[in-house]
Amino acid sequence: MENIKTKGAVMTVIALLAGAGSPALAGPANDNLADHIPLAGVRVTLTATNTDATREPGEPGEGTFQQPPILRTVWWSWVASADGVLGVSTIGSDFYALLDVHTGTALENLQSVSGCSTIS
Repeated sequence: MENIKTKGAVMTVIALLAGAGSPALAGPANDNLADHIPLAGVRVTLTATNTDATREPGEPGEGTFQQPPILRTVWWSWVASADGVLGVSTIGSDFYALLDVHTGTALENLQSVSGCSTIS
């Protein structure tokens, strides 16, 4: 579980190696940052998929020598009602998943506040 001290965050759950997908099918509704799904409440649990998701040009996660590039992303947003600690996890994923939390509202101004967690 990733614990982050933050007051407002655009949250992205980023997944790698989730299968080939099907290029002919439309991706998830929250495939692009502009189409993020707003979450509300103090405790939120959801089940989601990144099957047929894509990667937008300009997204974080180009890859490095030690980290492969991120291929499929899905986006959610959540705004904290008070200062505190945000706990986020991808527990239950059956593939190598990356999770990152950002502040910002556009790809050009995203700032990571979590430092990426991997779960395999």
